[in-house]
Amino acid sequence: MYCFNDKVAIITGAAKGIGKAVTERFAEERANIIAIDIDETGLAELIKENKKSTKILGYAFDVSNNEKIDECIKDVLEKYRQIHILVNNAGVRFMKEVFEYTPEDWTKTFNVNLMSMVKLCNAVLPNMIEHHYGKIINITSIVSKTGETSSIPYCSIKGAVSSFTKSMARYFAPYQIYFNAIAPHAIESDFIGYWDDEKRKRVTSSIPLKRMGTPQDIASVVLFLASEESNFIVGEIINVNGGYYMD
Repeated sequence: MYCFNDKVAIITGAAKGIGKAVTERFAEERANIIAIDIDETGLAELIKENKKSTKILGYAFDVSNNEKIDECIKDVLEKYRQIHILVNNAGVRFMKEVFEYTPEDWTKTFNVNLMSMVKLCNAVLPNMIEHHYGKIINITSIVSKTGETSSIPYCSIKGAVSSFTKSMARYFAPYQIYFNAIAPHAIESDFIGYWDDEKRKRVTSSIPLKRMGTPQDIASVVLFLASEESNFIVGEIINVNGGYYMD
């Protein structure tokens, strides 16, 4: 059990998959949760399902909208005065052949998967610097290390997320602000809903544990990184993939 009952945690992409699992775990630990997702209906359901555990404030907007981020963080600081934890989880992916990606595909992937993290970090960091405390966890992907021919913009920009995490970690560690990232693979969620049975079998057979991961597997690592138990871990990209890829 971790102690988050006095902490404020912001989670993007919170309405489903990994983001939902992370939100539910923080709710169990009584954190004050700010849940951000473009899916307003999904957010409403999330809040309803967890209302007995903790108070969740839902903000429905596209994380690539800089003005909405500014409004959200301003509102959160007016309510809570301090932000302790930021989990950058929101992401999009386009699956096309290499020459079929449009500039718009690249721009959308860039804005949601990387620039939303940059903007949110820039929005919360002054408060974290003031309090000399912060835990920022970015969700990248194992394909940022291995490559994947079916989703080149996603792989490329997730690689940038990993580099961004390391650079920010080095800069902000003296302020007791911890940046780390998690690189999942083969997690059961809507994000891999397009996989057919053949691909699932092929992927599962390549994983030493011989099973797919769950959003809860990722959530457990997020909570560890957000806790005081991880206070000597800085700038790491942690593989959570059942042994599929080992650094």
